[in-house]
Amino acid sequence: MFIKKKGVLFFILVFIVLVLSSCFKTTPVELLNTNHVSVDLGTNYDIYSKVNASAVELEFNTSIPENAFVYDKSSSIMLVKSYTNKTVVMFSKAQRDIFKGEKLFSIKRNYLNPEKNKIFTKAALLDEKTNRIITKATAPYEDGLSVSDAITLRSGDEASIVIHAKNISNVETFQIHLYYPNTLIDIDTSKGNNGVQLLNSAAVNTLLSDPINNPGDLLITFTTQNGSTLTIEDEDIIRIYIIAKDVNPKGQGNTTLDVTLLDSNLNTVSADTYGGNIVVYDPILLGDFDDPDTTGDERDNTVDIDDFLMFLDHYDTQLGDASYDVDFDIYPSEIAPIGDWQTNSIYSIAFSDGKIDLYDFIIFARNYGKNLPTENSPPVFAATGPTPADGASNQSITTTLDFDDATDPDGDSVTYDVYLGTNQTDVNNLVASTKIATDLTTSITPSLSLDRGATYYWKVVAKDGKGGETQLPGSNTTYSFSTQTLDKIFVAGGYEGVFVIDVSTPANPVIEQDGGSVDNVIDTEGYVYDVAKFDINSEGYVAIADGDKGLKVAFYDDDNTTPQFQLDSSLNPFYVGDEAKGVAYYGSGSNHYILVAAGSQGLYIVQFDPGTTDDANTDDDDPSGEFTLTQKSQLSISGDSKSVTVDGTVAYVAADTGGLVIIDISDVTNPAILGTLSDISNVLDVVADGDYVYVAAGENGVYKVDVSDKTNPSVSTSYNTTGYAESVDVQGDYVYVADGSNGMVKLGKTSLAYVGRYNTDGYAKGIVIDGGTGFIGDGYNGLNIIDVNALTLTGSFDVGSVTRDTVVTGNRYLIVADGAAGVKIYDAGANLANIAAPTLLKTVNTQGYARAVYYQVHDDGAGNEEYLIYVADGPKGIAVINADADGNDTPFENAADITLIGNIDTDGYAYDVYPYATDGNFDLSGDEYLYVADGPKGLAVFDITTQARTRVPVYVNTFIDTGTGSSNVGVMMAIGYDADYDAVTAGNQPALLIADGEAGVVLFDISTANSPALPDTGDHAQDRYDTSGTAFDLYVDTANDYVFIADGTQGLSVVKYAFDGTDALTWTLQGGVRFDDAIITGIVQRAAGYYELAAGNRGVVIMRVADVTTLTNADALHTSGNDPDSDNDYVAGEYNTQGTGYSVNYVGNGGAGAKYYSIVSDGDNGVVILQDNNSAPYTLNLEKDYKWINFGNLVTN
Repeated sequence: MFIKKKGVLFFILVFIVLVLSSCFKTTPVELLNTNHVSVDLGTNYDIYSKVNASAVELEFNTSIPENAFVYDKSSSIMLVKSYTNKTVVMFSKAQRDIFKGEKLFSIKRNYLNPEKNKIFTKAALLDEKTNRIITKATAPYEDGLSVSDAITLRSGDEASIVIHAKNISNVETFQIHLYYPNTLIDIDTSKGNNGVQLLNSAAVNTLLSDPINNPGDLLITFTTQNGSTLTIEDEDIIRIYIIAKDVNPKGQGNTTLDVTLLDSNLNTVSADTYGGNIVVYDPILLGDFDDPDTTGDERDNTVDIDDFLMFLDHYDTQLGDASYDVDFDIYPSEIAPIGDWQTNSIYSIAFSDGKIDLYDFIIFARNYGKNLPTENSPPVFAATGPTPADGASNQSITTTLDFDDATDPDGDSVTYDVYLGTNQTDVNNLVASTKIATDLTTSITPSLSLDRGATYYWKVVAKDGKGGETQLPGSNTTYSFSTQTLDKIFVAGGYEGVFVIDVSTPANPVIEQDGGSVDNVIDTEGYVYDVAKFDINSEGYVAIADGDKGLKVAFYDDDNTTPQFQLDSSLNPFYVGDEAKGVAYYGSGSNHYILVAAGSQGLYIVQFDPGTTDDANTDDDDPSGEFTLTQKSQLSISGDSKSVTVDGTVAYVAADTGGLVIIDISDVTNPAILGTLSDISNVLDVVADGDYVYVAAGENGVYKVDVSDKTNPSVSTSYNTTGYAESVDVQGDYVYVADGSNGMVKLGKTSLAYVGRYNTDGYAKGIVIDGGTGFIGDGYNGLNIIDVNALTLTGSFDVGSVTRDTVVTGNRYLIVADGAAGVKIYDAGANLANIAAPTLLKTVNTQGYARAVYYQVHDDGAGNEEYLIYVADGPKGIAVINADADGNDTPFENAADITLIGNIDTDGYAYDVYPYATDGNFDLSGDEYLYVADGPKGLAVFDITTQARTRVPVYVNTFIDTGTGSSNVGVMMAIGYDADYDAVTAGNQPALLIADGEAGVVLFDISTANSPALPDTGDHAQDRYDTSGTAFDLYVDTANDYVFIADGTQGLSVVKYAFDGTDALTWTLQGGVRFDDAIITGIVQRAAGYYELAAGNRGVVIMRVADVTTLTNADALHTSGNDPDSDNDYVAGEYNTQGTGYSVNYVGNGGAGAKYYSIVSDGDNGVVILQDNNSAPYTLNLEKDYKWINFGNLVTN
């Protein structure tokens, strides 16, 4: 019994195990997985995507009713087609792709059996990238003629295309065949001249023949007038108006050109041509279907569930099937790049492929829920015309743009974007960099800040906020106007002060006058390094960096036709401890500040109060007693602060060896250094341009510095110019550099790539660019006005370079050796009556560097005369100038009477010239020679023995100070003459005594005039006397055989020379006087015992020398009233000119009420005329300081 019970119990346990094991058996759901989907079993079968896809097609090998599928109907589209033995499901997300791992849908549990059912899948992913074709007719254009694209046209659109010319030269006649696809576009002959409009250069001084339009071929012919030709750099020249024709659904074609270009000789000018693309669209809302089985039109401008049901009826059919309908065959397709079709990514252009399948379903799903774009009406402009009028000229640089109001037919609010620039193509194409105003609510811009002398192009886009836009004056055209040309500039003129130059006629700039005959010039006491022009309430002010004389401010009243320029005579200069070298203006509210770059003292911020002078539009305001200058702060900066630039509340200081220093000046009482870039040395100038500044760094060239992070400036790129980068300016896409002896250099702004240069033939120091015009301050050649596009000279203004020597002839004419500027000839009137206001007859531009001049008349007494100026022309040898070019024996009649005959090169560097006639008469008798102090090469001799040779001297030979060898010991700089240097030998023994630089003085016997000889045959070293300084000039006292030597830093040295009559020359130092604060470079005898010295930066010193043997350095401190050693050697007069006294000459006018003048060649300060009482002690008074502008920094008005 027990055994039976145990057997029953075992059976029961086995049965329970079997039942439970069957309950927990694992369903093999992974058998349903495919490459595209995975299945998870929970409450239902959940289907997940294993791929990124636009749509997935699933086929089940069993029939599943539609209500067995569970999915999110708000964001998904699902198509279920059940058959007897299978079910096909199409699934997609509305308007987007399916993501890998994303749940698609679920199937109720009892409709699938993993052990019996299978799933077959396909997936597809649509690449929506647009493949726009870029042709050579799209900017940037190639050289030649190109047609622009028109690739976003809609059937019925009115538009235009342009023909663009680039680097086309010397064309008189244009004949152009434009071949166009006439199945896509027509020429709109209602516009322009039969559909054609000439543009830009092609519209000026040209004649357009009536265009001839045969379908597909438009012939355009135009020619210039008066035989002129066109040279076109880079611009649109022709506009062709077109209308897009009907297409279905899209049409593509291209344009081509066939051109004949002729020059003025009817020769063919070759040019490459490039066509453009034409694309026209006729978009429809794909997926918005009309049921072909009904008579009505079910299209409701929306892709919705009704369309889905229709699509389901035609799915999985192909061409030839009864259920196939081409309207549902919407793949392949694309989005038309037009308006809201593109903005809302609506598929609108279909190209049927003969089957309706997964790919068509993807397109349907992408458009599901989308609507037909509303035909929004764009704004409409009124037709009253803009201000400035199209093509207007001479517009203010602060003009506003006032344009027509626009209204919207749909009642939408209208705003305006305004585009402005100097590149018409960029403006026409709405390039972002040309947008100057966004979402304006009124049809006028704020005041602009434009460049002078520039042509501007502009257009307006009116927007309704719903995609409707209208361009004014049109989608493919612009308005234009040109601004006033610059009418004046303010010049930092070194020792001569500040000048106002009238440049309203760029080809002929002049010093502005005050309405009368007074030049608008302020001669300050210091050296003007920099100026800054600023306005307060329409009145003008000029801040002046006046070197060691500090900061000054001048008033400039230009309210009427009599401009007024003057200092406040009651205002003391604002001293800065070192030299004031740079200035900049900073305005903050009603407060006005001047920033001063103060050398070793860093940066000063000074508040300026104009008093009552800022009452605009009143005449003849007097600034005296009105101005005040108040220091707000001083900031120490390492290095030597050279210049300062203000941009907003940030100042940039060029601190030379201290680099670039960036300063926050928002609190003027406490300026703070934000950052320093010390990687650049020799920083001389800086200009700001957005997130970058450009630095002129002397011998290191130019740097572009990224200052987007003011605390961490960094060099973006650099360009090492071949000159010495003194200053820099930026305009448009270019950087311009005043590059010292290399002239002006033009660089591309982005990478500082070299573009070109203009050679000023001097030393370019200051620069300002205004529109298309560059103003270059050249230290030697004055103001150069440059066309910065063509890099050609427009005009120039030069009142001097570096004056080295001046002679007076005929008691009337001043002949000035003016360094790089050549030779100037002034007419001071008979007996020098007009010496204070002479007439400049002529500036003769020699080929070299004029160091000295000598006027000589040759006359044989028989009607053969030559009136010649011999010039020591530095590196170009000697120059000869004819003062009587018309040959009527009346020299210096006018400018035409003075001409350069030419230059004759020497081997060295010509410092001085000396004509010599053996009999003392320049009578063309065959005994005349020209001696040239040829620097390191020695003494050059030229033959001027005939009339022809006086005009073109013939080289004979060169003689050196050692007698033998190939090189001179010293540098021959000046020539003196002694008619008889040998007191022993009977008869005259003529000699030249030559200032030989560091070798002292050397004597040549010229008894044989064409072969100078050193007389000490035993030791040629005795033919020289080596002074302790540098012998620049000399005066020969032939009566006593003394030579007075201008000995540079060693002052005045007096040496006696003696020859024994045979072969020995001896020299004996008599005495000398040295001036601690002067370099003596020139000497002339004023009267017996009085010598006038050119004393460098001290100007002129008249030295009394009673006894050469008692002359000592102490005498430099003695005067007639204070001569402690009673040797009667003392300073008898002096005058401190503002420049560098290189040489001095003395002349009396000889007329009634005789006056006596010292004429000082004062370097870059020009010619200084001093008048005195002609008795010792001499009181020298300034008669006239001829205005030699040492052009430095420039500013515009």
